[in-house]
Amino acid sequence: MKDENANIVKITLLFSAIVVVIFSLHFNISKDQSKKMNERGPFGEASVLRFDINDSGDREIAERGVFKEATLGDTTITLEIVDTKADKARGLSGRSSIGLADGMLFVFSNEGTHGIWMKEMKFSLDIIWIDSLGKVVFIKEEISPDTFPEVFKPETPAKFVIEVAAGTVSREGWKVGSRLLFH
Repeated sequence: MKDENANIVKITLLFSAIVVVIFSLHFNISKDQSKKMNERGPFGEASVLRFDINDSGDREIAERGVFKEATLGDTTITLEIVDTKADKARGLSGRSSIGLADGMLFVFSNEGTHGIWMKEMKFSLDIIWIDSLGKVVFIKEEISPDTFPEVFKPETPAKFVIEVAAGTVSREGWKVGSRLLFH
């Protein structure tokens, strides 16, 4: 009887250990899946990151130097994310160029007619304003550095602004109504 009880205890402990391992593996997978889902915005399968401000006023995801691949229309581009006041004011100023498949994404806390200028720019830009649902609402093409101090604003409120090399909008066929999706 003693040996039977010892075997039952051993089997019970082994079974409990297996359950704990399985549960742990499942929890880690679920945690990873949850993390991926939290990075998806309100636009469906692949969508914009959430750049919400939490209750303490801290930015939750976006940080200086963060790059994210996105699709605008049918084109994949790599976007540098800027969301602080200083970074948004600086934008691409002082840089000598930007890659043909690159851009800068300005993230604002709310929708508005956010203005963009060409201060200290060394090359021309196309500028795309996007609403909180990821839809392009306004485009300004071929903006020259010589236009400074003019400020360019959309006719429709937007939450995001993308700057890309001049000619990109025309080359890629982007237009008002195109959709921005993050990978």
